Order: sequence, then structure tokens, then C-alpha cells
Amino acid sequence: MSEKEIEISVINQLTTHFDFIPKVKGRHFSGKQLVIDYIIKPRRPEKWKNKNIVFGLEFKDINRLDNIEDTTDFTKWIAQCVDYSHT
Repeated sequence: MSEKEIEISVINQLTTHFDFIPKVKGRHFSGKQLVIDYIIKPRRPEKWKNKNIVFGLEFKDINRLDNIEDTTDFTKWIAQCVDYSHT
């Protein structure tokens, strides 16, 4: 599955439960500005313990990473995940 196909599938499965906010900018603690694919918010936040809960979604084509012969690109991908969690 391509990134776009994964994105469409996830949105189709979650859209009844979450609102999707695309291309959200945030600032990493290093000062670098990052853009994540989506922030999703529950449509019924009263059902959550934290009423202000949101989740960040970044879609990646896993199959593309399977064909990499070294760890450089994979390591960059993991580093991006960590950076987003600190943004």
C-alpha cells in the first residue's frame, strides 16, 4: 500500500469517530518547525478521560523502507517519529 492508500484507508475507518485536521505545524523544542500529516480529535470528547485529547498521525510507506539496504533512511524515519512526539 502506498502512503496515500494507507491515509485514505485510515481516514475512512476513523472518520465517524474523529475529526481530521491536515498539515498541522508545530514547533520542536529545538526551535525547528515541523508539519505533521494530521491531528485528529475525537468527535465525542466527553467519552474520554482527557477531554482535550488529540493524536498526531504521520503516514509512511513501510514497503518503501523494506527495500532499503542500509539503515540511514530507516533511522531518519524513526528520528522523525521521535521529533514529532516532542513537538
